[in-house]
Amino acid sequence: MNFQPLLDRVVVKRSSAEDTITQSGILLPSHLKDAPSDGVVLGVGPDVKHLKKGDKVLVGRYIGVEIEVDGKKLMLVREEEVLGKFL
Repeated sequence: MNFQPLLDRVVVKRSSAEDTITQSGILLPSHLKDAPSDGVVLGVGPDVKHLKKGDKVLVGRYIGVEIEVDGKKLMLVREEEVLGKFL
């Protein structure tokens, strides 16, 4: 990845939402759904204390800044905005 977060920032790749077909046959495209709230940490700033690269985390749906790095849509959030990590 060609991006280094600063201070207490964390780069998170959200899990991808998938298209869903309802029981009545209606297609719900992934781009119309809320953003998934879990993801994987791809990078951490030097002041991050509780997370490391590769951690699977839970973040709020509408927090952080969306960035594009190497053609991938990623989220840049503060460590305090991460709600928890999966063990």
